[in-house]
Amino acid sequence: ECQNVIFPLNGLQAVEGKFKDPVVCKLRSSITSTPYVIQVDVPLRWHAFELAIQAEARRNNTQVLSLQKCIEIAEDLDFPPDDVKTALTFLSDYNLIVYYPSLLPNVVFTTPQVLLDKVTELTERVYLLSNTGKNPNEICPTRGE
Repeated sequence: ECQNVIFPLNGLQAVEGKFKDPVVCKLRSSITSTPYVIQVDVPLRWHAFELAIQAEARRNNTQVLSLQKCIEIAEDLDFPPDDVKTALTFLSDYNLIVYYPSLLPNVVFTTPQVLLDKVTELTERVYLLSNTGKNPNEICPTRGE
């Protein structure tokens, strides 16, 4: 039987009384009692660029865009081409998108969650392989299959 090695916890359920685990309740309490507010001045053009990237991804039912597509979007906004990579890096620094030019220079993840999901899946598979010696596909098929 397939069991998740890593699984999400909804901390809101602790407050709603749906989840009784005291560790989750304590974690949620600690997180919500810590003020965390960041005010960042974002150039209006960069904000419009980010919204356009997200809209393009939704239109195409994807969470990954090519750098070339982002450049085309920027051109439609009369965005200076030299500013595209700078804007993508800025947006990535604030986790609005994920862009690693040194690792994947032509790929922009429009939703950080898609990358986290893949890293989680990879971690689970490596864990299963190292602890059972079996092919992870035999134990736990790829999600979405």
